[in-house]
Amino acid sequence: MHCLALTLAASYAWVTPGNITQHTDWAQGGLGNAKKTALTAELSWGVSRNGSTRPVFWRADFEVQYLKVWQDLPGNCNGNVSGVCLAPTALPVGIAKDPDSWVFRTTITYDW
Repeated sequence: MHCLALTLAASYAWVTPGNITQHTDWAQGGLGNAKKTALTAELSWGVSRNGSTRPVFWRADFEVQYLKVWQDLPGNCNGNVSGVCLAPTALPVGIAKDPDSWVFRTTITYDW
């Protein structure tokens, strides 16, 4: 039997570090508030074996995923919540503060 399936998924996660971590420069291990969203679509196409303990004869999966991160750079206060803060250390050239990316994946499964 030929099978075709489409799967859609969305996920959302956030990070809320404590006050000391939010007031420590990222170059020293600090972390600001952050959010991440992932949107995924997967198309599966294959042939199943009816009446067998092995459910799939062959299958091809094609997946695409979009990831987006929003983040705040932590303060450069050496962990001192009420102290005077320096400017956060600049990010290296080519590193985005709010990165995004695409992931493409293809899987072929064969069961003999």
